[in-house]
Amino acid sequence: MNILKGKVAIVTGGSSGIGRAICEIFCEEGAKTVIIGRREELGKELEKILLKKGYEALYIKADISKEDEVKSMVNMVVGKYGKIDILVNSAGLVKMGNTHEFPLKDWNEVLAVNLTGPFLCCREVLPYMIREGRGSIINISSAAGLRGVPKVAVYSSSKAALIMFTSVLALEYGPYGIRSNCICPGPIDTTMLKEVGRFHGIDELEAKENAKKNIPLQRIGEPREIAKAVLFLASDESSYVNGSIIPVDGGLTAGRFTVAIGKR
Repeated sequence: MNILKGKVAIVTGGSSGIGRAICEIFCEEGAKTVIIGRREELGKELEKILLKKGYEALYIKADISKEDEVKSMVNMVVGKYGKIDILVNSAGLVKMGNTHEFPLKDWNEVLAVNLTGPFLCCREVLPYMIREGRGSIINISSAAGLRGVPKVAVYSSSKAALIMFTSVLALEYGPYGIRSNCICPGPIDTTMLKEVGRFHGIDELEAKENAKKNIPLQRIGEPREIAKAVLFLASDESSYVNGSIIPVDGGLTAGRFTVAIGKR
């Protein structure tokens, strides 16, 4: 369909998980896609795969929690492509633990990646979107930002703050033709779910089975299912969508549910 043909997109956390799926679908739809991540091996690997398929992709190593690296990254993108049409803040970090024992260092690290990083990326990208009179910002929050989850106080707090940040952006920059929206994924088949299982002393399979219990669709989501929702928000198909907070979670945040209720 090439619904993103001619667009320039930045995707943070683009080398793995949800971010990787977003980069893949953006390329398939014609976007010049910039993959941002700290793990150079993964980023270069994805860049090579996408280029081999004939897509236009570029990997830039950057830590989005560091102001100078974000500025450098944005300057590189504008220097190469001349504009930025789409920004997806997908990079995320989770650390678990009892709140009364949680180290300040870990608290600050999660906030730096999950909240300060999106702020820095938006701050540096927005002037170029204002210049063009259009743009789409998509922040990847979490179902954990819509309702509390035990043992992840800082993760839930950071994702809830990202939702409010999205709302403020929508109000502040809508008059410039810039749309800001937020996706809140439920449990998705990525390494993050594996890390949650490890914390609780269970394997990945058991972690997934436990996660399914409160999801009405009774399954774990796939990264590409999130990417498809992001694609809609990035494209002109969503031209009147601004300030929306969209759960993509199989019904997880719709209300209480247990498998014991059954299907009938």
